[in-house]
Amino acid sequence: MIKTYRGQLADGAQERLRLRTKDGKTGYRIVRLDIMSEEPYGSGSGEHLVKIWKKQQTTIDGTVDFSNSNLLAAAIGNNSTSGYTYPNVTTVVFDNEVINQDIYVTAHDNQASLKTNYHIELELIDLSDAQASQATLKAMRTVASR
Repeated sequence: MIKTYRGQLADGAQERLRLRTKDGKTGYRIVRLDIMSEEPYGSGSGEHLVKIWKKQQTTIDGTVDFSNSNLLAAAIGNNSTSGYTYPNVTTVVFDNEVINQDIYVTAHDNQASLKTNYHIELELIDLSDAQASQATLKAMRTVASR
């Protein structure tokens, strides 16, 4: 089964997506992340970066570090009026991550501070007691490392 979330974030904004359940036996895997500028054909250029995190972020910036174990996915989109030649959207999803806690979506525009639309597809996974405990403990360690 697939669960979807969609929304729009201002430059520098963060949104919490509530995935946590009482028993923790519902897991999720990100299968898709799409982004689009609020003004794809507007008069200004935009370079949008959307990242999905395991924990709330204190800094929302334009850097991407794949070695950060809290990063679940990242997408960069370009709607440049100057005709850059790199692809319009590049997305990387670490689909081997199974989560059963809330996640956080952040947005950053490196050009014009435009809002960014996002669409996320999550695969629902039934977890055994052991898997639920493991995912919850892993999330607790992440929170403790803040």
